[in-house]
Amino acid sequence: MVDYEDFEGLVLLALVNNETGEEATDQRLAQFARINNVETPEIFDLTWQAASMKSLDTEVENFEGYVLVWRRAGKTPFRLKVKYVDYLRLHRMVSGVSAKAIYNCLAGNEYKGDLDEWMNESTPWFNKFVTKWVRALTTQHNWYIDRATIFFENVKQQALDAASEGCIWNRKEWAEKFIDDGNDIKGILFAMLDGKDVSAVAWKLTKPMIKDSQPMIHGKDLL
Repeated sequence: MVDYEDFEGLVLLALVNNETGEEATDQRLAQFARINNVETPEIFDLTWQAASMKSLDTEVENFEGYVLVWRRAGKTPFRLKVKYVDYLRLHRMVSGVSAKAIYNCLAGNEYKGDLDEWMNESTPWFNKFVTKWVRALTTQHNWYIDRATIFFENVKQQALDAASEGCIWNRKEWAEKFIDDGNDIKGILFAMLDGKDVSAVAWKLTKPMIKDSQPMIHGKDLL
């Protein structure tokens, strides 16, 4: 959730005495890192109160926070992580948002208003994850509606042709057409016939797609 830009490499966090757990000083750590051509973490001279206050700054982005260290002679140091509020927001987003959550947002069941944040106020890789699922789910949803619209218009024309010859279809005759040739989309077709919410039915048909590990449509990977 933190963008390290072009950095790729090893970061030496500590040198540990295997017998006691005590760690080498920052100076010794830096010296060992230089000899072995690796990086060490940036050191901040802060009290825990100061670090805690800084972590509440909502303007700070792309920064995880601090690891506070209390060194103890002959023992493993005591460490405490202090995370920035924006990092915690992104962490909750990443850990809590799944394909199901994205589907529920699109289908209007829950998470209303969150989709914009997921797509525009997150990390680039998470934005990509959400965008791909939105595209895949929306494409599938629209595919059902487009297919049903063409099918329904064809059946409606048949009904009009029958009416011109004095035969007015009842609901059973409409249903026979729907079930014979459009059984998998009959829910949408009946919604069109009854003037109900077509989109809601199409979203129900789209829901099984979220069980896939990847957004797939008709065998084509939309990733």
